[in-house]
Amino acid sequence: MKHDAAVKKKKVETIQVIYKINFIKRMNRIEGHIKGIKNMMTRKNFCDDILHQIQQPKQH
Repeated sequence: MKHDAAVKKKKVETIQVIYKINFIKRMNRIEGHIKGIKNMMTRKNFCDDILHQIQQPKQH
């Protein structure tokens, strides 16, 4: 019984680590998009290009 509880706890911890890694990857992608939008606005790109870039984080 004690062994089963330890195995279950280890599985839960592993799943939590996987979720955390995936969340950080997603946040990094979003951060990249935000930086791209800032750069486009600084360079005074066309509004259509900026709007297209803004839509990208919503799709992830």
